[in-house]
Amino acid sequence: MISHESISQPESEQENSNDLEESDEPSDTMYLISEDPADSLVATAECPIAWRCEVDVKLDRPLEQRHPTNEEAWMLLATSAKKQRSEIRLSELSPSERKEFDQAKDKEIQNWIQTGTLTKVFRHEIPQEQILKCRWILTWKPLDNIDQSETTSANNPSSQTHKAKARLVVLGYLDPKIEEIPRDSPTLNKTSRMMIFQTVSSFGWTLQSFDIKAAFLQGQPQSDRITAIDPVPEMRRALNMLPSEVGKLNKSAYGLIDAPYLWYCSLVSELQKQNFEACPFDPCVFVLREKDGSLAGVLGIHVDDGVGGGNSYYQQQIDKLEQKYAFGSKKSIAFTFTGIEITQQPDNSIHLSQANYIKQIKPINIHSDRKLQPDQNVTESERLSLRGVIGSLQYAAVNTRPDIASKLSFLQSAINSAKVETLQEANKLLHEAKKHHHVNIVIKPIAPKDF
Repeated sequence: MISHESISQPESEQENSNDLEESDEPSDTMYLISEDPADSLVATAECPIAWRCEVDVKLDRPLEQRHPTNEEAWMLLATSAKKQRSEIRLSELSPSERKEFDQAKDKEIQNWIQTGTLTKVFRHEIPQEQILKCRWILTWKPLDNIDQSETTSANNPSSQTHKAKARLVVLGYLDPKIEEIPRDSPTLNKTSRMMIFQTVSSFGWTLQSFDIKAAFLQGQPQSDRITAIDPVPEMRRALNMLPSEVGKLNKSAYGLIDAPYLWYCSLVSELQKQNFEACPFDPCVFVLREKDGSLAGVLGIHVDDGVGGGNSYYQQQIDKLEQKYAFGSKKSIAFTFTGIEITQQPDNSIHLSQANYIKQIKPINIHSDRKLQPDQNVTESERLSLRGVIGSLQYAAVNTRPDIASKLSFLQSAINSAKVETLQEANKLLHEAKKHHHVNIVIKPIAPKDF
């Protein structure tokens, strides 16, 4: 139920409110930050949050005629890696595809309404500096990451491999208190993930995963301050908002700096209500025990994804969690988690693979004339390609392919002084990784008494 709510603010805050300058408007070329850590070239548990700043760069000549600096090269590498997940433009879509995105927008708005994220208030009741702008981020999401039953149009070719996804995002970087807000939100680290898999395998439980719908819209409310948004036209129509009204945020929302932290707090609170206990070595690992103290299950959370397993009592508690937070999908035995293909065998062993990921890595394109000059220094464009291959292989090496770690380390140390032969060595290592793409990590069901 949407209602008006009067909000009083100290006079000092009203006096300090400032209108946003026109220069604060976001660029239309903003790219999507991937939700999947596997898409990141540098994604670690020790650094779960990254800052991004967008700057309009004025070039004195076309990009292809320039030699980028080292900093520009890394910037271009990041944008190139995200190209396939970049935002779509409505002007480039067919009428049927636009209809898909209209439906995706409606679904997102309903998520906001159903979770009670917004309350209508008059604009003058909130200091202008605390009214943040928001925008749509529209992307095609691959079907292998979503429930195929949710496709919006079976007749549309785009829907056969991708689904229209619309995310309403608050421009959190405009928050005047951006440096004061708590934002530390832990993520499941690799060691903890392996311990969970080993426990599930050894106890003979079924390995399961789930993800939670609209997680950030269900985070705890901000306790010590008031924030509002100037809604997009679609939201205004859905809520019958007057031009003089804005939406006060009752909960967290995508784009806010503290959204991951508020969601984590909310999820942990609910898990504790379901008798899960946080492990002292990792705040993202939770254990469930029977009344006699015996282990009933183990769960790891990674933002809005969960992975673990347990007995019937564990399953009952997970079902209660789903009643509180609707799951987007539930999978078992075989699924992908943080970019890793996970399969549980009949003997309860668990296999971790990145075969498909490795097979999709593109080699460095070396011109035939360059191959005859192995001692020549690489161009900046070639160095950029080298970084791309190394970054892609690095993600595999730290998770499932330790067999390539040593050679990859030598390549990493040679980036700044790379020669053409370095490019050839990188391609050879990539060829080796693809040749043995079936290599994986196997977690065997060692009996707990034998630990």
